[in-house]
Formats: sequence, structure tokens, C-alpha cells
Amino acid sequence: MKLLWFALLFAAMSVRAETLAIIGAEVWTNASDAPIKDATIVIAEGRIVSITSGALPPANARVLQAAGEVVTPPLDAAATQIGLVEVANASDTDDRAVSSGPLAAAFDVSMGVDGNDLSVQQARAAGVAHAMVFPSPASNGIFAGRGARLDLSRHGDVVAQARVAMFVTAGGAAAKAAGGSRAAMWGLLRTSLDEARGLRGPTNPFKPRDQLQNHADLEALMPVLERRMPLAVVANREADIRQAISVGQTQGISIVIVGGAEAWRVADLLAANHVPVILDPLDELPVTFDALGARRDNAALLARAGVLISFMVSGQGIYLSYNVGPALREGAGIAVANGLPYAQAIRAITQSAGRIWGDPAAAGKPGIAGALVPGAAADNPYYKGKRLTVLINFTAGGPTDIEGRLFAKHLANHIENRPQVIVQNMDGAGGMIGAGYLGEVAPKDGTMVGYFTGTAWRYANDPERFRTDFKTYDFLAYQPGSTVYYARTDAVPGFNDATDIVKARDLVAGGLGAENAKDLLIRLTLDMLGVPYRYVTPFPGSQAARLALQRNEINFFSESPPSYRAVISGLVREGTVIPIFFDPEYNGESLSISKQVEGLPMLPFQELYRKIKGSLPSGQLWDAYLTILSINSAMQRTVVLPPNSPPAAVTALRDAIEQLNDDKSYADEAIKTLGFAPEWVAGPNTNAQVRSALSITPQMRAFIANYVKSAKR
Repeated sequence: MKLLWFALLFAAMSVRAETLAIIGAEVWTNASDAPIKDATIVIAEGRIVSITSGALPPANARVLQAAGEVVTPPLDAAATQIGLVEVANASDTDDRAVSSGPLAAAFDVSMGVDGNDLSVQQARAAGVAHAMVFPSPASNGIFAGRGARLDLSRHGDVVAQARVAMFVTAGGAAAKAAGGSRAAMWGLLRTSLDEARGLRGPTNPFKPRDQLQNHADLEALMPVLERRMPLAVVANREADIRQAISVGQTQGISIVIVGGAEAWRVADLLAANHVPVILDPLDELPVTFDALGARRDNAALLARAGVLISFMVSGQGIYLSYNVGPALREGAGIAVANGLPYAQAIRAITQSAGRIWGDPAAAGKPGIAGALVPGAAADNPYYKGKRLTVLINFTAGGPTDIEGRLFAKHLANHIENRPQVIVQNMDGAGGMIGAGYLGEVAPKDGTMVGYFTGTAWRYANDPERFRTDFKTYDFLAYQPGSTVYYARTDAVPGFNDATDIVKARDLVAGGLGAENAKDLLIRLTLDMLGVPYRYVTPFPGSQAARLALQRNEINFFSESPPSYRAVISGLVREGTVIPIFFDPEYNGESLSISKQVEGLPMLPFQELYRKIKGSLPSGQLWDAYLTILSINSAMQRTVVLPPNSPPAAVTALRDAIEQLNDDKSYADEAIKTLGFAPEWVAGPNTNAQVRSALSITPQMRAFIANYVKSAKR
């Protein structure tokens, strides 16, 4: 990876009185996976005015010739110790760790940061704009203490946020502090977290008087338990990484792995639990027994699995306190040489650290800090002073509306300056009215975002119906989902068990429209089971169809799991309806069970079919069913912006949605309201992933078109 012009743009942040033009640059913006070649970057009053390939600079601009060099956002050091130690052998300049005294978890390194330290000045000169400084392992316990975020655009007081993360060290050194065994270390960690949780609990006269941690340390652990602060586990061995993930699961806390030499061994587990890894791309040799599995393609393997990664290039501890800028660039280059895509390496050293540590000033904040995009500045977030409208393509009170309003309520908490967020419903034509409005009429300035259900399938099945090509929309996130099917118990001849569906006579199935995925799946499943039925459609929404079922105008319908839990489960308890089956998720290769339906008392469709027929389903109807699932269930909910939306808006909203996955208040309210916590798939590659998935074979499209026509006859 050749020389990067980080320092150039970092210096430009303070240029307010003149217009600056950088010409002939190769610009990696972090807003896309490809660079802008031969770019002209115009900066005025500290704001990026434009980034355009081949453009002439303004007449009044001071021109800097890049001559083909690479320009990126400034560096962000995800884990370093600049400002904490100047000369390691001079104890009066070393404030990295606690060696004695009462403080452990309560140790706060921000109080020891020296903003005038030469290592800070050197990092600033090398283009480092942000950094996370963390404590070294303590000799008096397993907790190292709390780290802090630095803003190097400041001078003197560079601490931007204190007490950002709690650090604990696993492995050899920590095992010694815990009594000599890493098993003791993990036991002590779990017990300490339990003690801290008990600090807020009701007084118990039978509670033991002794405790492992003092009051100050227990208070310091409270933000971890409340998910306001992640627990950063410095670990390299696979077994320790697995223990850290387990602690996160059982305690309900956010985990960050620092080091992670053997993280590649559990890449899928880390991705599934949304655990980011801050790794050293230079780790290759087994310097310790904890790192026997170290390999240089660690970053590439983790990124390929979907793990959020960032870099700390320690050089066995050498570069944690000096040469941070050059070391990060070297580490990124080595990661690219060993399989990590170039764009992901750029993000790993400029943007990912801010996302990991919950720092909006660096995590994709539009402008010079996290992404190079026009129309925004480092101190003027894109949504400052704006109002954001969430457009929902189904009627108020339905499942899409309930989920969408919950989404909108919590989204603003993750957008800098917390803009006002309002909800607008635009239903009709199975969601097509709202989807069309977003592409054709809605403002293209990022102030209206769509929260859609079923639109991905409608486009894949019949793209000609979209006057504005749905593939040109900007896709921010998607959420897989499932559907639950149920029937009235008094449907002839009477239902006592789900398998009674094949005995049904005079079954009346309701729907929202013949081309709607919900309707197609209802018909396909009933046809595969060989159930005779009459099909009534379209109802204007799920609420209307549900009301018709309660009036006995129809006796078979399907719902999203949240609606089933909220409304239909009550009808089940009353004996009015009986659950029949639910849709599995299908990724194009294998079937799986959605978290949305965990605990519901019914089988997935293919297992009910096997129970009734003695074998798994097959044939053209089954192929059509899987085709619809691969799009509709995989992307049941999509969050989209209109075509050609500002990159600053795309970046801000995409990162806000990613942060929702770790928002405990969102998860708690969702579980209470919906019965599950939504997990959004959102990232730099989401737009490309969705666009590539929005297609089916011509043969299948023709079959489904004829199948739709057969329902209309």
C-alpha cells in the first residue's frame, strides 16, 4: 500500500479562510468500494464542496498537486497507548497500568493522557485524527481499567471521551493475576459481573458480606452491564475468544476482541454474535503459546465471514506508543497482500475503530473525519438541522408499520445531532405505491428513507412494473424474516392438530394480492399439501384480512411472527384459531429456522409436509416456494434511499442501522413488542449484495406469472 495523503486532508480541517483544491488524486471515500480516479477535491470553509473526476479547480483556490497519490480520510488507531508512555524505561513517564493500590476496573487512563507527548505529536503529523488509548494489564487483578478516545485535531487536551470501554486481559499474564489458571480468570470475571449487577438489585439480608471487587470497581462495571460500554477482551487463543463470546451471551453485554491472533478459527461465531476484532496484521509467528495459530490472512478470513475488523499494529508492543501512523499503513498493506480487499483495509484504518468504539465523530461521520463526501464537513454532520421521514409501504397498525415505527423511534439515537424522525404510511398495491413514490417523487436529499416489506420480491418477479428501476435505489440494510400460517379451528371438519389441514373442506384462504409473496406462499403450500381451497383477495392489509378471519369470512391466513405473537396467540388461547406451520429461511443453499419463530409451537412447512406425506416436498411448486423464500424471506424488510442519494446520507444512515444491532434499549423494546430483537444486515457491501440478489431465472418468472394468472381466473 503506497504512501497515503492522510496528513494533507487532516491539515485541511483547520483551513477555514481559503478555498483549497487537491487535483489529480486517487480518492478512497469510504462511501463506496471503488476509488475516484484523477479526482479534484474542493474544500472551502472546512467543508468538502465536491469530489469530481477530472474537474478543473476553482479560479480562487490554492491548488495542491496530488500527482496520482492516494487520498483517504485520516487514520484512526483502534488500540494504542500514545500519550500514556513517552519513555518506557522512565517510570515517571509511564502511566499505562496499575501495579498496586485499590483501583482495578475503576482505573481511568484518560486522567493520565499527556496531549503534549511526542508520540501524540508524531501521530498527528502522520495523519492520525482519532485514537483509542487503552491500559496495559494490571498486576493486581484481571481488570486493566477503562480506555479513552482521543481527538488529535485538538492540542493540549486531546481526550474526546473518557471511559469508553472496559479492558480485561485473558491468557498467561491474566491467569497469574487470577491465581494461576485462565479458568480462574474467567470464573472471576463472571463473578465480578454478577456482583456488579447485584449492586443495583434489592437489598438482601442473606447476601454474603464478602465480595471479590471493591465498590468503586463494581460501579465502574455498571456501564458494561447496561451496554453503554463494551467489554474489550485482550485475547489471542481460540479458547479464550470462545469464552469471551460466551460471557457476552450469558451476561447480555457487548464484547470487543483485541488481539485475536486465532480469531480466524471462530470467524463465523464472531460474526453471528456481532463481535468485532481489533487485530495485528503483522501477527504471523507464534510469539506466545496463546498465538500458535497466528496467520497473516487473519484479517481477510474474518472480513470474509462478516466480522467488523480494525487494526492495532503493535509489533509485539513496540508500535503501541510511537510510529502509529506508518505502522497502521504498513499493517493495512500486509493485510491486502494476504487477501483483504483494498477498500476494507482502508476502512479498517480510518473508519472501523469509530464504529467499534461507538464514536460518531469517526465512525462514518460524513465529512473529513470518517468518509470523504461532498456536502458535509467534519464539524457539520449531514443531518444537522434536517428532518428525516421514514416511509412505510403498508397501512398503519399492520406488522410492517409496528416494526417500522419501532425502528424509526430508535434510529435517531444513532444519527449524530439526533434529527427529528417522523413516520409516513403510504400503502396500496401490495406496497408498490410507497415503493414507487420513493423512487419517483420523494426528495433525493436523504431526508426520506423507505422501510419496505415485500418490495424485493415484487421487483424480482416483475421488474417492468417499476417505473424507476428498483435496482438503482440505495439499499442500506435488510432483515430476514418468516411467516406464520394459521386456520380457524371450526373450519370443516374441525381442526385439533396442524396435520388436520389435509382433511379440510371448504377452506377459504385470504390474501393481499395475487402477485404478493404472502399470497403466493399461501397458495403454493396449500397446493403442495393437496388441500382444496377458495382464494379471496385482495384485502387492503393484514388487519383487514385478520378481521375477516375473525368474522369467519375466511378461515386461513398468514402473519409475520410479531403480529402472530401480539394478536393471534390470544386467539389460539381462546381456541378460535390453531397454528399450522411457518416458513423456514432459505439462503439459496440450505434451510434454517429464523430467530423470529423461536419458541412457537409449530413445525416449519417442510417438516409438516414430511410428517403428513412421509417425505420432503419436491417438484416445480417446491422450487417456486424456495425461489420466493430466497428473496422474500431473506430480504423481508428492506431499508432504502431513493436513487442517487447523497453519499453522506447513505453513510450516516447505514452506520446508524448497524449500531441498532447493539442497542440494548431497541432490543429490549423489540422483544417486548415483537417477541424478538431484529438483526439488520448492513454494511459497505449491502447495496451490491441486494442488487445482485434481485433476479430470478426467466423460466421461473414465466412459471410464477402463469401461476398468478391461474389465481385470477
